[in-house]
Amino acid sequence: MRSSPILRFIALALVAMAGKAGGSAAQPPDADPALRQHADPAPQQQAAPAPFVFPTSNLVAAAEAFGATVPRAIEPPTVPALYGEVSGTADRRCSVVDREQTVVRSGEMLVGGHLGSLEPGQNKVWWKPLDSSLDMEIDVVGVALDAPNLEAAFELGPPTAPYSNESPPRKIAEEAFFPGGARFPSAGRWIAVATSGESWGCFIFEVPPRDTPGGPAERR
Repeated sequence: MRSSPILRFIALALVAMAGKAGGSAAQPPDADPALRQHADPAPQQQAAPAPFVFPTSNLVAAAEAFGATVPRAIEPPTVPALYGEVSGTADRRCSVVDREQTVVRSGEMLVGGHLGSLEPGQNKVWWKPLDSSLDMEIDVVGVALDAPNLEAAFELGPPTAPYSNESPPRKIAEEAFFPGGARFPSAGRWIAVATSGESWGCFIFEVPPRDTPGGPAERR
């Protein structure tokens, strides 16, 4: 029996509708190159800088070049008032540390301690990243400026901080620092680079001989 034109029209219309429905099924965004092109890029985490390794020459230039690669805060951190007068520089350049100073700044790092009695051997030196917290970490490396094969040793304790006057008292995280010691095998100029989060600093310790006038031996 022959089908009527109306039935054939209805059958063709149903087939066309089914085809369109199948072609418009939802697809993941990455299935279409055009959609992939306009998709939001995946966020990339900032990689932590690798520990600094001193070259065999041009140590200051290399340290400052390394400092330029360390991520830094948009707003430069300020020095807490309790540190009083601070010498050095807020720029990422190496600062000189000698017996005439109390607290020295380089970039976002402070050093202090018994700077007035620097001598060969063990010295008390603390390190204060201005981008500080109670769970921060630090990396400090140092060598003789004129003989990079001679290394200084830095023994730092876990970060600590003074307590507030509140009740109950709490540790003030923004004033946290690393207590510790610095061992210089001999007199001379020693360069040290420290990194901690977004804090970087480079210091040139001028260590006089033990018998230098005004030094520890004379005061004892």
